[in-house]
Amino acid sequence: MINHSKKIFAVLLVLLNVLVLYKALSNPIAEFDTGRLVEGMPALAKCLSGDNALCSEAPYFAPLQQIPALALHLLGLGYDQILLILVWINTALIIAAQIVFWRRYNKDHHSTIAFLSLVILTGPILPYLTSSFSEAMVVALLAMALFAFINAGPAVVTGFLFFLISISKDTAPLWCIFLAFGLFFGLNIRNGSRAKQKLIAAVLGTLAGALIMVGFNLLRYDSVFNTFHSQSMFMSESTQQSLYQLLALFISPNGGLFYFWLIPLLLILPASLALKKTALTKDVSPFWGSSIIVIGGS
Repeated sequence: MINHSKKIFAVLLVLLNVLVLYKALSNPIAEFDTGRLVEGMPALAKCLSGDNALCSEAPYFAPLQQIPALALHLLGLGYDQILLILVWINTALIIAAQIVFWRRYNKDHHSTIAFLSLVILTGPILPYLTSSFSEAMVVALLAMALFAFINAGPAVVTGFLFFLISISKDTAPLWCIFLAFGLFFGLNIRNGSRAKQKLIAAVLGTLAGALIMVGFNLLRYDSVFNTFHSQSMFMSESTQQSLYQLLALFISPNGGLFYFWLIPLLLILPASLALKKTALTKDVSPFWGSSIIVIGGS
């Protein structure tokens, strides 16, 4: 019965990812931000080639969002082609994360794969695949960083993944530091020395990413900060407005965590209770890691 149910689950998971792939191939679109990203590639390319006058016209996005678009631009691809390939990158990474889950937990705990898959493939991530670049990519990288941290493998892989995540958003380095220490202290990692190596690698990768971010901002704005995002129209005018916006992050009908990622949130309590009754009692890192992905990816 167990083997039969695992086969059914495997088929359903494959079908779900086939639908994800079909959506990416059949309905690739891009919202305002991704369009602006691609439109700014000529200015960024000229800036990097030595035309400092155009550096201020480079897009205001973080480096990880710009690197793939710049590479495609330098290859001579046009606007529509670049948008399409960015959608494919999003999709490929999300499917790659599913493969990581399957390879890690297929033998004993396929219910864990179901939970992780639902975390990633529900809520805003699916529409983000074809509407905006980088959000889905970062969620996949977060998932892979989690597995690199808690599983056997070279620490350099963990460091590289944290480096990539740290250059994905302007505020990402701070989040990466919290994530690294949260994984180190909050998860049950049996090999203490290896865990310390992973922590050091994650911190070093994050610091390297922060330096890249600062250097990129100096190139564009002559400031260590992204001055575009520091404009007054992006800032809260009062404590009351800050609290209102914080509340909106959770309950807003057009962007709140509870509205867009309801399924994983509803699964957190029953998943935790189920884990206590299984062999995963001493190793609940997949569950807590999934929760980290939900909060961080949002």
